[in-house]
Amino acid sequence: METQDYAFQPGLIVGELLKSSQKDWQAAINHRFIKELFAGTIENKVLKDYLIQDYHFFDAFLSMLGACVAHADQLESKLRFAKQLGFLEADEG
Repeated sequence: METQDYAFQPGLIVGELLKSSQKDWQAAINHRFIKELFAGTIENKVLKDYLIQDYHFFDAFLSMLGACVAHADQLESKLRFAKQLGFLEADEG
Protein backbone atom coordinates (compact mmCIF):
# COMPACT_ATOMS: atom_id res chain seq x y z
CA MET A 1 0.00 0.00 0.00
CA GLU A 2 1.26 3.43 -0.87
CA THR A 3 0.51 6.55 1.09
CA GLN A 4 0.61 10.14 -0.02
CA ASP A 5 1.75 13.27 1.68
CA TYR A 6 -0.71 16.10 1.42
CA ALA A 7 0.22 19.75 1.12
CA PHE A 8 -1.22 21.74 3.97
CA GLN A 9 -2.47 25.19 3.18
CA PRO A 10 -2.73 27.23 6.37
CA GLY A 11 -6.12 28.77 6.89
CA LEU A 12 -8.08 26.26 4.82
CA ILE A 13 -10.27 24.02 6.96
CA VAL A 14 -9.49 20.84 5.00
CA GLY A 15 -5.76 21.44 5.36
CA GLU A 16 -6.14 22.13 9.06
CA LEU A 17 -8.22 18.99 9.57
CA LEU A 18 -5.69 16.88 7.68
CA LYS A 19 -2.85 18.39 9.67
CA SER A 20 -4.57 17.86 13.01
CA SER A 21 -5.37 14.20 12.24
CA GLN A 22 -2.02 13.07 10.83
CA LYS A 23 -1.03 11.09 13.93
CA ASP A 24 -4.28 9.12 13.90
CA TRP A 25 -4.24 8.78 10.09
CA GLN A 26 -0.71 7.39 10.10
CA ALA A 27 -1.58 4.99 12.93
CA ALA A 28 -4.59 3.75 10.97
CA ILE A 29 -2.86 3.22 7.62
CA ASN A 30 0.19 1.65 9.23
CA HIS A 31 -1.80 -0.71 11.45
CA ARG A 32 -0.83 -4.38 11.26
CA PHE A 33 -4.32 -5.35 10.03
CA ILE A 34 -4.12 -2.95 7.08
CA LYS A 35 -0.59 -3.98 6.15
CA GLU A 36 -1.47 -7.69 6.25
CA LEU A 37 -4.72 -7.12 4.36
CA PHE A 38 -2.94 -5.34 1.50
CA ALA A 39 -0.09 -7.88 1.50
CA GLY A 40 -2.56 -10.78 1.39
CA THR A 41 -1.04 -12.31 4.51
CA ILE A 42 -3.87 -11.76 6.98
CA GLU A 43 -4.91 -14.87 8.91
CA ASN A 44 -8.30 -16.31 7.99
CA LYS A 45 -9.62 -16.06 11.56
CA VAL A 46 -8.64 -12.40 11.79
CA LEU A 47 -10.35 -11.64 8.47
CA LYS A 48 -13.43 -13.65 9.48
CA ASP A 49 -13.71 -11.75 12.78
CA TYR A 50 -13.36 -8.44 10.92
CA LEU A 51 -16.05 -9.37 8.38
CA ILE A 52 -18.45 -10.38 11.17
CA GLN A 53 -17.81 -7.10 12.98
CA ASP A 54 -18.24 -5.14 9.74
CA TYR A 55 -21.52 -6.92 9.02
CA HIS A 56 -22.90 -5.98 12.46
CA PHE A 57 -21.83 -2.36 11.99
CA PHE A 58 -23.36 -2.24 8.50
CA ASP A 59 -26.63 -3.75 9.73
CA ALA A 60 -26.91 -1.25 12.58
CA PHE A 61 -25.98 1.65 10.31
CA LEU A 62 -28.68 0.68 7.79
CA SER A 63 -31.25 0.55 10.58
CA MET A 64 -30.17 3.94 11.85
CA LEU A 65 -30.41 5.50 8.39
CA GLY A 66 -33.82 3.91 7.87
CA ALA A 67 -34.99 5.47 11.12
CA CYS A 68 -33.62 8.82 9.96
CA VAL A 69 -35.65 8.55 6.75
CA ALA A 70 -38.77 7.58 8.69
CA HIS A 71 -38.51 10.28 11.34
CA ALA A 72 -36.96 13.26 9.56
CA ASP A 73 -39.29 16.22 9.71
CA GLN A 74 -38.47 17.66 6.29
CA LEU A 75 -38.66 16.09 2.86
CA GLU A 76 -35.18 17.36 1.97
CA SER A 77 -33.75 15.56 5.01
CA LYS A 78 -35.61 12.35 4.19
CA LEU A 79 -34.25 12.42 0.64
CA ARG A 80 -30.70 13.04 1.82
CA PHE A 81 -30.83 10.01 4.14
CA ALA A 82 -32.52 7.92 1.45
CA LYS A 83 -29.74 8.79 -1.01
CA GLN A 84 -27.19 7.63 1.55
CA LEU A 85 -29.03 4.31 1.75
CA GLY A 86 -28.81 4.09 -2.04
CA PHE A 87 -25.06 4.73 -1.95
CA LEU A 88 -24.62 1.96 0.61
CA GLU A 89 -26.65 -0.48 -1.45
CA ALA A 90 -24.56 0.28 -4.52
CA ASP A 91 -21.28 -0.15 -2.61
CA GLU A 92 -22.18 -3.09 -0.38
CA GLY A 93 -25.06 -4.77 -2.19
